[in-house]
Amino acid sequence: MPPAPMDRLVFFRALAATCLCMAFFAAPGLATAQGDAAQGGTRRQAAVESGDVIHSLLDLKRHYGRTDVESLPVDLVARVNYWDVRDRAVFVQDQHSAIYLSVPFVQFERHSRLPPGTRIRVIGRLVMDGHYVQVETVEVSDDVVPVEPKSLRIEDLTLGNRWSQRVKTTGVVREVARFGDRWIASCTSGDASFLVHRFEENAIFQWTRLIGHEVEMEGTLICEVDSDGQPTRYIVEMNEFDSPLRPIRHVDDIVSVADAESRTIEQLRTTDTIAGGLYQTSGQITSVAAGDGYLIESEGAGIFIATAMAREDAAGHLVDVTVRRQGTNQFQAVALHSRAFQTVPPPQRDEAQSVELSLLPYRATIEADFIFSLSQDDERIIMLRDGDTEFAATLTVNDATWEDLSLENARRVAVTGMVSTAPPGMTELEQDFSPEFIVELEGPDGVLVVSRWWQFSRSAGISALALIAVLGVAGMLCFATLWFRLQRTVRTNRRLEFQLRESQKMDALGRLAGGVAHDFNNLLAAIASNLELIDIGAPQNDDQPSHCLASARRCTAQATKLVRSLLGFTRQTNLDLQVGNLNDAVEEAVLLAKTSLSPDVVVSLQLSPRLPPCRFDHAQLEQVLLNLLFNAHDALGRQTGTIVLQTDPFVDADGSPFTRIQIRDDGHGMDQETRARVFEPFFTTKKVGEGTGLGLALSYGVINQHGGTIDCQSELGHGSVFTILLPAAIDAPTPAKTHGDATPLNQSAKRFSTSTETCAERDELLRVDNAEQATKSPPVDVAMEILLVDDDDEVRRVAKLSLEAIGHRVTDAAGGREAIARVQHGETFDVVILDLMMPDVSGAETFRQLKAIRSNLPIIVCSGLLIEIEKLKQVSGRKPDASLSKPFQLADLQHSLRQVCPQPRSRTDALQAGPVSGG
Repeated sequence: MPPAPMDRLVFFRALAATCLCMAFFAAPGLATAQGDAAQGGTRRQAAVESGDVIHSLLDLKRHYGRTDVESLPVDLVARVNYWDVRDRAVFVQDQHSAIYLSVPFVQFERHSRLPPGTRIRVIGRLVMDGHYVQVETVEVSDDVVPVEPKSLRIEDLTLGNRWSQRVKTTGVVREVARFGDRWIASCTSGDASFLVHRFEENAIFQWTRLIGHEVEMEGTLICEVDSDGQPTRYIVEMNEFDSPLRPIRHVDDIVSVADAESRTIEQLRTTDTIAGGLYQTSGQITSVAAGDGYLIESEGAGIFIATAMAREDAAGHLVDVTVRRQGTNQFQAVALHSRAFQTVPPPQRDEAQSVELSLLPYRATIEADFIFSLSQDDERIIMLRDGDTEFAATLTVNDATWEDLSLENARRVAVTGMVSTAPPGMTELEQDFSPEFIVELEGPDGVLVVSRWWQFSRSAGISALALIAVLGVAGMLCFATLWFRLQRTVRTNRRLEFQLRESQKMDALGRLAGGVAHDFNNLLAAIASNLELIDIGAPQNDDQPSHCLASARRCTAQATKLVRSLLGFTRQTNLDLQVGNLNDAVEEAVLLAKTSLSPDVVVSLQLSPRLPPCRFDHAQLEQVLLNLLFNAHDALGRQTGTIVLQTDPFVDADGSPFTRIQIRDDGHGMDQETRARVFEPFFTTKKVGEGTGLGLALSYGVINQHGGTIDCQSELGHGSVFTILLPAAIDAPTPAKTHGDATPLNQSAKRFSTSTETCAERDELLRVDNAEQATKSPPVDVAMEILLVDDDDEVRRVAKLSLEAIGHRVTDAAGGREAIARVQHGETFDVVILDLMMPDVSGAETFRQLKAIRSNLPIIVCSGLLIEIEKLKQVSGRKPDASLSKPFQLADLQHSLRQVCPQPRSRTDALQAGPVSGG
């Protein structure tokens, strides 16, 4: 709500003072060149924009009307007039003036209501074209001093004067309304009318008793404004901090709402009632004419009630209303009380010939022939005819919305709105058109084009050719329409399938979150305990440090495997079919699922070691297996039971080799009808909120993409068996069981597990000649000058110590900018180890610039997300020489170093290079 404009007298005084000052300062400039005057104006403008801060509302008012700046900084102290979260309104004043504050909602979260007189500090900006303060921060103090209101009469004010001030005034209550905890009263003060708004959760007395009384009130005086920002009507805003309305005296036309007679809306429309009499009825507000009144309906019958307090947001409220009859089917609201809110039902469908003018107004949907339309300012008038009955539909919209309705070739139109009698001037718009009534449309949705005219060429000479052309064009249009619709349907289906798949992933991750956190904490606890044992140097066993290190390595590998399995769910690419061993996917799926399953449920694995190799997407197949495991768990009803996962080779009737996966449970099973629909999307037998019916449908689609099949066998009381058949990769070698993710860009790289089979190979790879040599100089065949680039200090420190421990010379850099500078300044390195996720200069940009400086410089990139390595190829256009997925083992890094740099500089060259300082 905008603030109060300043008084006219103050405005003209400020304008006169400004003119005198301008004349005073401009006088010396008349003798100088125009360039000096322009420079002086520029300096003054810069001073205003850079230094002026408004510290009081008096200073603020002095800047009203300025056009050289859009806003000015504000830092002032004032006292609250009105502060309430329910209408998001804040008004403040000081000893000079008052203003409206546009306050961020976060301030209302801290202070929902503040009593008048609360001292606050306001920091923000004065918006020049709106004359209000856009608040950035508010500091609320405990200092509360009641604001002394200004006593006045509304009838003595010019509209817009005293805006935002706290006032004490009087008025005669003519009409009241209540919507929840908000009371509204229409009052008069002499010839002037105004409204009273008050929030009051626990009303001490009913406002209906105040009707016909002159009352005294104290609150904040504000104004309603029109679309041009001009004030239209005064409002006194109040809440529980303000004193209730206090009756002073009775006036001549005392109204007692309790004496009103009860009537239904149908009776009020059809029964002769006394003009000036009071009647009480009930109904629903179905249409609103803002500022004019409400259409209230009950059981299909409706009456229009005039009220100056009509609000657009009142549509849908169930109300009890007391009205005064003013004439034939004319009613004036006296008291209105909202009981509840419910959706407005659609109006009845009617024909124009059956409209009874004596019973208007009411809502209806009428279908008729479109005649023409015309415009009057923002109001659009649609002329319609149904048989011999002519009527009009009126709508207030802008030009863009009107063009979207596209009525140029409309033939028949259905309009929905409030049917009322046509005003006298309507027949003057068009001489040949005399509407009997009008339909007041609430918006563009009230117009529906039922049919349109199709216009063809009427030339007799080319009628045959025109017909052929039209048929050909129509055929092409139909084909194009069908083709575009088909493409749109395909795109929609793909998008929905993607969304459903992602939704299923999120559901699975949600169920896994608690269990994964539990397992991860166990692994971290084991790692921490092993490191603590090594740290305290427990002497019980000489082999204990080596056992502790091996245990910590196993826990680290297990945690890495768990994290990488979870990262598979966030892939945003198509199926990545790789040759692999299905037993790996089954084991990882069980590892992920076991923390979410009941401890009373036993998961038994029966994995065949003679499985043929298959091509499959590891992450997608894991998701399918997780869905089937969770469904089997739910089928057990969270009771004790067994789930069996079995893999074995399979040959079909045609002799084609397959790999078969079976998931069996001994749950309650399914009947024949349910079993026939298990793969249908959105079909579920679970309770509302426990299942979406998407898991098996997505699983069916994923297996089909793999070229395989999925089948279900089940009987009531005998459990269920889901069988997956995936075609074997005949031309692929049998994959070895892996212990980690191989680097995707350096195919020769390998990973070393913590198992005993690879310990010797790892030790051989990391071996130095002897301890003494390791401390003095590195072996000739492994010594390398390495530039280590990572923004994490701890990761960089550990990596540097580890590389130096196996004989390398390491220079570390805390970011890409430092690494680029070292290479540009001539420092030589055998290889660069580069982190991708870095602030300031990213890893991808660092990679690009290093390759631009030395194209033959080997670079090994590291990242915790493999997708970042794939993006590197797209950004730089080049592949790295090798890549490692974090976390990695030192043996993996050493192996990659030997692959990308098989001939490092000799020990002699390294020693001649001189000492290398760390970054």
